[in-house]
Amino acid sequence: MANQRRHRRRGHGRPLRHHLFVWFGVVIALSLATSVGLTWLLRDADQSGWSGHFQRLEQFGVGRLAYVWEDAEERTELARAIHEDLGVAVRLVSIDGTVLEARGTCPRAPWRRPVQAADGRPLGRAELCLPHGGGGHLALLTVGIFGVLLWWGAGLLARRLTRPLEALTAVARDLGEGHLTRRARFVSARGEVGELARAVNEMADRIEAQLADQRALLATVSHELRTPLGHMRILAETAQERGDATPALAEILEELAEMDALVGNLLASSRLDFGRVDRRATDPVALARRALERAGLDGSADGDLVVADDAPAEVDVDPTLIARALANLVDNAVRHGGGVAQLVVRHSDGRTVFEIHDRGEGFDPALREQLFAPFEGAGSEHAALGLGLALVRRIAEAHGGRAFARNVDGGGACFGLEV
Repeated sequence: MANQRRHRRRGHGRPLRHHLFVWFGVVIALSLATSVGLTWLLRDADQSGWSGHFQRLEQFGVGRLAYVWEDAEERTELARAIHEDLGVAVRLVSIDGTVLEARGTCPRAPWRRPVQAADGRPLGRAELCLPHGGGGHLALLTVGIFGVLLWWGAGLLARRLTRPLEALTAVARDLGEGHLTRRARFVSARGEVGELARAVNEMADRIEAQLADQRALLATVSHELRTPLGHMRILAETAQERGDATPALAEILEELAEMDALVGNLLASSRLDFGRVDRRATDPVALARRALERAGLDGSADGDLVVADDAPAEVDVDPTLIARALANLVDNAVRHGGGVAQLVVRHSDGRTVFEIHDRGEGFDPALREQLFAPFEGAGSEHAALGLGLALVRRIAEAHGGRAFARNVDGGGACFGLEV
């Protein structure tokens, strides 16, 4: 059961919010990659046009520069015209590396072209470039920031879309674990989410009402059975006392005792279902002695079945439920453990412990968990048939404690509970 709960909490994979977030991110990344790719394609196509433009500049502009290179005034005027009229950054450098003219700024590596006189004599070089098309790093940074913002928005959108579904999943899980008072929100939401929330709440209302009716019926029937069972038992015991005892009558008394114990278990189970645990200060040793006496065993102070050297004077418990748990433990020892060897009441770490030691051969440790499960391990030597030990565990847990079982050195088993 614990593994099933952990499996339900983990689910079958990552939550829907995670999948939506990842797929939104993939779509955004693909969209950005496509946009960047198209931009570069267009840029390459555009650069081919600029390449022809620069070829014409080389033929015209660089050739014109050769004619006016040695005339400073004409050279300055031509450099200004190229820069302002054609939008080209110009930088003229002499043979010795002196910058003669500089018009505009070049954001990337320029085109360098040598300038030669008509007789082939080198005059210097011209560095030309377009001021457009730069800022590639800034463009990539802008695209990256835009992508991050889109992905962050995708996360918010995924959260908004899946939040109602996560809440409904939590409600459905709680209902499956028995918390029938849980209800779904978002019942006023439009669309499928609101319809689902209303359907979950209506289902929870019906389940809670049906279980409440069943528990009430079980408690009522169990209580009503007590009266005829008690009356039949009195008649059978009276017949025995008058000398009318027969084997059949003895069997009837035994069956009546079985039915009375079953009804007692059902009543105790109903009280636990309804949360009716009436705790009050009670003498634990008196509860132990009474449990033995009701089973027909010697529970008196002079007997040696009750060991209570370290028992507290009082314990805050529901005496009816603890008495039922002790009766089931005693019955388990009598039926499946060869009888009661000792009933120990002791104090340990702020808790009161009741231990029933039997005279049997012990149990298979592999069946320890099954011993306290309803209808489990009935074929085992020490298994409690029906609801006996399962009810012991429920009563112990209702008192903030636990039920336990262990084998004893030297033979026998110890079943008990602590509260």
